[in-house]
Amino acid sequence: MGDARSLFSLAMWAVALMFLMGTGALGILYEYSPQQWYAMQNNIPVDRVSVQPRPHDCEFIKAPIGDKNCHFDRVVTHLQDKDGLRLIVSWSRVND
Repeated sequence: MGDARSLFSLAMWAVALMFLMGTGALGILYEYSPQQWYAMQNNIPVDRVSVQPRPHDCEFIKAPIGDKNCHFDRVVTHLQDKDGLRLIVSWSRVND
């Protein structure tokens, strides 16, 4: 009976570890390769995804140094053309 509990406990830890590793990998993919992320989420080729670079105007350390009372939100535009779906990821400034 003790062996069954320890085996079950080991299996649960293994599942939890795999879950954490999987979500961590997806988070890294989302942050460092947004084209891959959006292509995977929408089941389209990577070359059909265009991601504009993130603006840096609202960052605290950007001159003049201090809070700029703003941030940027992602705007995902879905376009349909003769070749299928195309995604364009751009940025919209939001004043806080």
